This record gives sequence, structure tokens and C-alpha cells, in this order.
Amino acid sequence: ITSRNSNGVEMPVWVKDPDSALDYTLRWNNHLAPDDELTRVEHTPYGPLRLISEGINPEDPSMTQFWTKGGTPGINHPVLMRWWSKKGRQDDFTCFIQCENN
Repeated sequence: ITSRNSNGVEMPVWVKDPDSALDYTLRWNNHLAPDDELTRVEHTPYGPLRLISEGINPEDPSMTQFWTKGGTPGINHPVLMRWWSKKGRQDDFTCFIQCENN
């Protein structure tokens, strides 16, 4: 499942059980110059969805990953993702985690 944000970029909508603690990975190479890489990332979930951890893949600095737990069944919880790059780029995107009981 995907969702299109205001600038036309398709972002994922992941489905998870509220009792699960799961990881989600995104590649940002289409948003970076070939000689650029990510230096910092922040993920901000909303509602009862909780962030466990986040980071940039040290082997591929155009890829980020975050882990979440919690959520409310039947709700699409937004997660704001903000990143910064070595060349000075900064961008915000929102993905969604749809919580459903398994």
C-alpha cells in the first residue's frame, strides 16, 4: 500500500499489529545527488505509536531504518521522517503505519 504526499512522492503505508515491534527501511538515493549521503535522520511517530530506535545504515548511507511498537487498531498512524545530508540537503516525508489486529 502507498500514499502520495503533497510533492507527488509515493510513500509506503505499512500494516502492523499493535502488539508487534517491527522495523521499516527506506532508501533515499532518488532524493540525493550521486556524491551525497545522509548524515542525520529523525522519525517522529504520532499517537500511541512509539519509536524504539532509528538510524542510517552505515554500509549504505542513503538508507534509513526505524523500529516502532504500539498503535491503535483501525488507525493509520503518521510517522514524520526528516533527514539531513552531507551536502546540506534537508527534507521531510510522512509514511503511515496502519494498525490492525492479527
